[in-house]
Amino acid sequence: MSKFRILHLSDTHFRQKYGKQLEKMGIDYFPPHVLETFLKTMQFQDFDMVVITGDLVHEGKSKDYQAFQQLINQYIPKSIPIYFALGNHDRRKSFYKGMKNLETPRNQEIPREEWQYDYVIDVEDYRFIFIDNFDPETRVALISDNQGDWLKLQLERAEQKKALLFMHHPLDVLIQKGLPHTLVGDDTRDVLQDDKLLGIFAGHVHMNRSTMIGKTPQWTAPSIYCGFHPIDQKMYYTNHLGFNVITLDGEQVDVFSDIITPTKKYYRPIK
Repeated sequence: MSKFRILHLSDTHFRQKYGKQLEKMGIDYFPPHVLETFLKTMQFQDFDMVVITGDLVHEGKSKDYQAFQQLINQYIPKSIPIYFALGNHDRRKSFYKGMKNLETPRNQEIPREEWQYDYVIDVEDYRFIFIDNFDPETRVALISDNQGDWLKLQLERAEQKKALLFMHHPLDVLIQKGLPHTLVGDDTRDVLQDDKLLGIFAGHVHMNRSTMIGKTPQWTAPSIYCGFHPIDQKMYYTNHLGFNVITLDGEQVDVFSDIITPTKKYYRPIK
């Protein structure tokens, strides 16, 4: 198997205008400026793929998704594919209209299964599986039984390939008492133990966490919008922003979490 590098971003929460939202959060910077500076300075030639695991736009309209797509396409070379998962703050209809040029008749009832952004990408020796694990109607994070069956099928069809699962909501992260967990049935949890699955990659929690889901490792990426930090059963907004770098070398997975802010200082090189 060949070596493969993925830039894993999450929770960009892009908006062209935030109103008083940033002020209420105590944020004293403009997140799209941070994102654009990051995109300008990133060495994208070092990566084979970019993945953004949800909350691309913060409860925005189709024009926000269009502006978000224009921004990332301006700086990420066309030779590097970009793939998305959707999060709880993404508006599905706005996403499909703004980034996929798809629209449905107003007031039409649409089954959740038709709007789930579930898909598979095969690249070289790997199968990348994306699951939309949030129900906008019930506001619940879950992998449905139907999605679990679909995931099982995709792993079976992977044949000799190894698989990675990308989604917005992680499973079983113990950050804060009372934090809702992503609902997953027992049969789906069994599927997640498949030997072909090298790891689960998510966002949502605005910090880097590593958790074992049975025997399968799970990593979350920091946010480029704002950080979260728990203190005394309360969650605080912070300016700790970052991203993950995933390196695949055969069946070995290396995940490196890096920061954007606060700004790093570099001293002498290590001899």
